[in-house]
Amino acid sequence: MAAELPDDPTPRQVDAWIERADRVEDDGFRAQVRRIYFQLLAIANGYEPSPGAAAAFRWLAAALRAHVGG
Repeated sequence: MAAELPDDPTPRQVDAWIERADRVEDDGFRAQVRRIYFQLLAIANGYEPSPGAAAAFRWLAAALRAHVGG
C-alpha cells in the first residue's frame, strides 16, 4: 500500500514528507537502500550476505591510530 499525504496534513506530516523526498533524491541513501536490497536477496536465495564495510573501516582506523601513535 502506498503512503499518501492527507488532504489537510499537519505541519509535522509536511516536514516528514519533505524529509522523505530529500532522502529519495540523496545518492548515498539510494545506494544504501540498494545494498540492503541485495543483502536481502542473497539471504533469501540461501547465500551468505557480503560483509559490510564497517569492519574494514574499524581495521583502517585502528591501523591509522597505531601508525600515528594515537
